[in-house]
Amino acid sequence: MKGVSAMVTRTGARTHEARRTARRLLEYDVTTLVVAGLVTTLVWLAIFHEPGRVDIEVTNPTGYDIAIEVQSRPGEGWMPIGTIPRESKRGLAELFDLGSHWTFRFSAQGIRAGTADFSRSDLEAAQWKLDIPPAIDRLLHDRGVPLSPLSTAARPEL
Repeated sequence: MKGVSAMVTRTGARTHEARRTARRLLEYDVTTLVVAGLVTTLVWLAIFHEPGRVDIEVTNPTGYDIAIEVQSRPGEGWMPIGTIPRESKRGLAELFDLGSHWTFRFSAQGIRAGTADFSRSDLEAAQWKLDIPPAIDRLLHDRGVPLSPLSTAARPEL
């Protein structure tokens, strides 16, 4: 029976060593999964974060309903942000924050009437208030674009 006891001891030692190795591998795998999960989450947040949003108040002193588009850099697409009825003031809420540079493009009745460039700090200093430049009205008038009809809807006075 002496040989059996030694065999059991050796088998028991191997079993114990196998369990310890399996436990180490499991701890290693769990640690690896946790680290991989954290890295994946951080990368996802960096790539797919929700951009900030801003509210802009636009004053349109012109005789035209002005459609406004915006872009952050030349060559990027234009994002329509709204149409401001003639001789009115409107708030445009929850616009995507485009960052440090904003270019606004104005048009009326399908006629492009010009752009205006602003830095983010300019817009912040103006408390996110934008006046459509008088040059837009002059350009549309000089091109013979007829005035937009007066809206019967109530609108804030200038």
